[in-house]
Amino acid sequence: TIWYIKPIHALYIANIKILPLLGPRYYAIVIGRITVQADASHPLLEIDRIEFYVDSVLQSTDRTPPYTWTWNTRYFRIRTHTLGIKAYTTNGTEAVFGTSIYKLL
Repeated sequence: TIWYIKPIHALYIANIKILPLLGPRYYAIVIGRITVQADASHPLLEIDRIEFYVDSVLQSTDRTPPYTWTWNTRYFRIRTHTLGIKAYTTNGTEAVFGTSIYKLL
């Protein structure tokens, strides 16, 4: 199992959660940099690493919890990006999860 801790369903400005966003479509709006946090678990195996992707392009790999990556790419117009995370266990089993993020600056 793999999941996001941050960002989730909220407006974030400069890495600070300003207010939650609710509605039929859950997403996050990010203005400025954000520290993406994820976690994973497996009932029998240890987690080896988590990879962070933006629009299917690998951005970072973290091997030690808490699994984080600072997304500081600047975009000068707001648009949707797919933020993906992939977790690997010590024997190579993987789990993938993605979400849509609106990002500006």
